[in-house]
Amino acid sequence: MAVVPEYEYQDLLHTDSIRILQLQPSKTHHGDLHIELIEVKLGEFLEYEAISYVWGEPITRNLDTALRGLRSENVVRNLWTDAVCINQMSMDEKAQQIPLMGGIYKFANCVLAWLG
Repeated sequence: MAVVPEYEYQDLLHTDSIRILQLQPSKTHHGDLHIELIEVKLGEFLEYEAISYVWGEPITRNLDTALRGLRSENVVRNLWTDAVCINQMSMDEKAQQIPLMGGIYKFANCVLAWLG
């Protein structure tokens, strides 16, 4: 797994905004992961899948495995996962986003359970 520079989160513009992870396609399982984060208002972005996965040590390894397993060969996949879509270093953002999680799962096209 390649070393990735720390991502600098931008503050969300609205109290009902969430980030969606856009997972770029790859023809190979072991190719680098390429993602973009976009901000949308909860309930207005029509198509995304929420991922529920096992948090373990290290979190990034489990999420890396999940994203590689879920990545498409030819289409962008829109996903929501708390470890990436919520700035885990910001207590203010976590306090604002955690109450939205019921709606995040409710508005998802489906919820994917990744067990490893």
